[in-house]
Amino acid sequence: MAYLAKARKDDLKTLATELGLEIGEMMRVIDFKNLILTSKDYDEQFTKTLLETIIETRVQAERDEKEENDYKRKQEGLVLELERMKLSMTATSTNTSATAAEKINIQHLIPRFVENSDISTYLKIFERQCEQVNIDEVDYVTHLLPICGKPGYTKSKCPDCNPSKGDPAHFGILKVSSLSPANRNAVLRISINGVSGTAFADSGASHSIAGATLYTILLQQGAAFEKTSISLSFADGLVTQKEVLRTFQTVLLEGRKFKTPL
Repeated sequence: MAYLAKARKDDLKTLATELGLEIGEMMRVIDFKNLILTSKDYDEQFTKTLLETIIETRVQAERDEKEENDYKRKQEGLVLELERMKLSMTATSTNTSATAAEKINIQHLIPRFVENSDISTYLKIFERQCEQVNIDEVDYVTHLLPICGKPGYTKSKCPDCNPSKGDPAHFGILKVSSLSPANRNAVLRISINGVSGTAFADSGASHSIAGATLYTILLQQGAAFEKTSISLSFADGLVTQKEVLRTFQTVLLEGRKFKTPL
């Protein structure tokens, strides 16, 4: 009766139940063995075959359960990986949107402003084109306020970029990461956080950088600044990486109000 010794206690219990034997609560393996062997209707071949079937059924059930658990773990792993990818894409999208205005060049979408023409019409065209390429209103001014594109001049030496002494504040606007064609730019009256001054509109711009005077005024007003790094492309072809202080301020330009980084 060696075949009984190879079976688990649960298998012997199931076998005894299938044979219609009375089972006690505290029975051991040896008790199940003796109960089966001493039953009056004991048939060795039948009992052996029945036990093999019981064992095969148990093993198959354990195998199926293991495969199901493995499948669930793989599914959970895929779900976690998808969530991780979503979070990564969201973070990338956030970082990308923060610099989107720097990378979008709408210079080819709108005509150059003609001096002494209607600036309101020009701004309407500019606003419509910005909407088509999904530029947020907060970034409008960064595409309007670079240095002039006068060839052969840097900002400090350009005769068109030096406001008159009568201006309340000199904004010192620089063009960043953009080289403009040799066109004269519109000279605009502008107000930044209540401080009035002169600006030069150029649709090929990607940044607006305030000069020391405006920086001092904003600092005195309690404006919050943060450090960031940008690439400067000057009219004479010089390109350099520069660490600057950035703040977000309200700009009033030709009756339109924007909040833009400076």
